[in-house]
Amino acid sequence: MGVVQDEELQEEFDVFGINLNEQLIDKLKELCITYNLDADRVADEWLAFSKARKDIPISLENLDLFDREKLAKKTQRTPQTPLNKRTQQKVYNINNVSEGLNL
Repeated sequence: MGVVQDEELQEEFDVFGINLNEQLIDKLKELCITYNLDADRVADEWLAFSKARKDIPISLENLDLFDREKLAKKTQRTPQTPLNKRTQQKVYNINNVSEGLNL
């Protein structure tokens, strides 16, 4: 995913009637880079966050809150398979190939 462009962010937020100034766009681009989001996804996530909090307006302070309460927690919940639980395939060579055969 490439860097999100200012125009992409403005277009996505325009759909919801939200006008962005340069500072808001810069903050949204920072969030997109940090959390690997595209313009469409960050706009959808913001709208869900805003609606859940009775339509809080977009501002730098509210974007910081959005970052802490929604995005940061979302990445923390992504489960990772522990290294010791991952299955490893056995590698066979000329000396142990018979171990892999069901004889």
